[in-house]
Amino acid sequence: MKFGFLAHPVNVAQRNEIRAGVLVAGALAERTGRPAPTRHLHLPAFADITSAAGAHCTGEVRYLPNTADELLGGRGAAAGFVVDQVRQLAANGADLVGLGGATSILGGRGVHTQQQVDIPLTSGNSLTTFAAHALVRTILARLGDHDEPVGIVGFPGAIGLAMARLLTDDGLPVVLVCRKGRVRVRDLRDELPATADATITDDVADCLGRTRLIVAASSAGGVLDPAAFRPGTIVVDVALPRDVRPGSTRRDILVLDGGLVSATDRVRVDGLDAGPTEQLNGCLAETMVLALDGRAESFSLGRELDVDRIRQIGAIAAHHGFVTAPPASNGRLVPLDRIAEVRGAARSAAGRFAANVNPPLADLYAAHGMDRVFTGGHGATLTTADGTDYLDFVAGYGCLNLGHNHPAATGAVQRFLASGEPTFVQYTSIPARTAELAERLCAITPGRLERVFFGNSGAEAVEAALKLARAATGRTRFVYAENSYHGKTFGALSVTGRSVHTGPFGPLVPDCVAVPFGDEQALRDAIGGAAAFIVEPVQGEGGVIVPPPGYLAAAARVCRAAGALLIVDEIQTGLGRTGTMFASDGVDADVLCLAKSLSGGLVPISATLATAEAWDAAYGTTSGAMLHPI
Repeated sequence: MKFGFLAHPVNVAQRNEIRAGVLVAGALAERTGRPAPTRHLHLPAFADITSAAGAHCTGEVRYLPNTADELLGGRGAAAGFVVDQVRQLAANGADLVGLGGATSILGGRGVHTQQQVDIPLTSGNSLTTFAAHALVRTILARLGDHDEPVGIVGFPGAIGLAMARLLTDDGLPVVLVCRKGRVRVRDLRDELPATADATITDDVADCLGRTRLIVAASSAGGVLDPAAFRPGTIVVDVALPRDVRPGSTRRDILVLDGGLVSATDRVRVDGLDAGPTEQLNGCLAETMVLALDGRAESFSLGRELDVDRIRQIGAIAAHHGFVTAPPASNGRLVPLDRIAEVRGAARSAAGRFAANVNPPLADLYAAHGMDRVFTGGHGATLTTADGTDYLDFVAGYGCLNLGHNHPAATGAVQRFLASGEPTFVQYTSIPARTAELAERLCAITPGRLERVFFGNSGAEAVEAALKLARAATGRTRFVYAENSYHGKTFGALSVTGRSVHTGPFGPLVPDCVAVPFGDEQALRDAIGGAAAFIVEPVQGEGGVIVPPPGYLAAAARVCRAAGALLIVDEIQTGLGRTGTMFASDGVDADVLCLAKSLSGGLVPISATLATAEAWDAAYGTTSGAMLHPI
């Protein structure tokens, strides 16, 4: 018996290869005098098959030069083209023709195509459904959960409806997603047995929120966004075109190719061993199996697939040596252990980060192999749970000048917590520890700094400095350096000279002017009437840029002459980062900002130090004392 099959490329790149192949075949045919192919490429495979049971058939597979999206987008012309191709296969001696993917969707899932030709057709949806159902059962067995609800996207399409019936027959609860506006949801309940535990919705998000095992069978193309999946979601994507959008690198989800069949090593294809890992689409495999069994009949057509015939084609396939393919994703085999691992990843730190903190950053970490989780840190060494040590060359961008968990720092925190002293006394009494730290900082910082605000981050320290400058001078304008970085809060961004940070948030605080870093004359030209000039002693985020010698001291003189404050941002450079305690040693700043390593990386803390003169001008009254928290 001979079969024919109409396949199509799954993506544009494959389509272009096929079109190129048609052109080459046409050119060769013209040179040899043989007939040229008509808008298809003959695939010289599956021409001769012997099954495990000793049955034999021949075949002709044609690749059409259109993707599923293209075929479905031009249904009228495509339907006529498919009918023409079926007739050509029949003329070449085919006794049965299989319709693959989109070619079976055209014309009422093959029904209208069948009405126009005299040869039996099959969509292959029965064996595709059988294989997808078997894969779902494999997943549930691997997870050890035989009662997990299964979401089905594409109900009541042929495969979606059949999967719903099979899974509810298994006693599993299902959440079924139908297309909005096509039919009333409550009317679809009649498609299932009265005893079925089924929820029907037209909201994909509702299904994704209820389930973590999903069968995608809508063939609408890209209707499922991986970013919307719950951590631990496993999708069996049976659709052509695929329902799950490509490109995600999430480690806490798994998208498997659905509806695939493999030939055992007792099957011979074109005289070669097919091998147990060869993956065939169920639609092609069903056509082959029917031919091997001598069944020239329209086995799978229309929307309603008989559940008993689905099981029957599965048994026939097994008899001839075709079994459900092992799990695969984008054609690559997936170890069974990965199924359980993806659920474990959902409960891991990486999974929680991807789901609840920053999904794109989690994807970036995963793509570059940076999604490890450290469970220990001592000095310059970080350690993962498996005992692997890594040298930490980042050091929190200056937060860990003493390294991880320095005993002097951790010991001080532990002693304080063990002492039972109050940890929050703001506005109710004199905060003794705050006062002690302020005194120590004023003693070690350069210049005439005598007053200190405390905050939680470097950006907060900058915000405090900007507010103080406006309140002290009565002016509004700030001057800052190009290529600078001062933090991600609104005010700090307004004096940050890097568009990569500021771009999405404009318009920012008005009356902020940038000058070239290290250019004293540019500063002189811009500083008149300004409240302050804010500058880093060394630009860190901007690329570790050191200013010309004497620049900071000159900036202090220029600012003082103009009646503006000099704000030195030592958040990255301070506390020993540059070889001295402060990079601005010898510079008489009006305000100095500290953070990062101030606590040895143990607790969030920042400090904004100011001269008494500047602080008193801003807050040195009874009413002013409460304008900014200590």
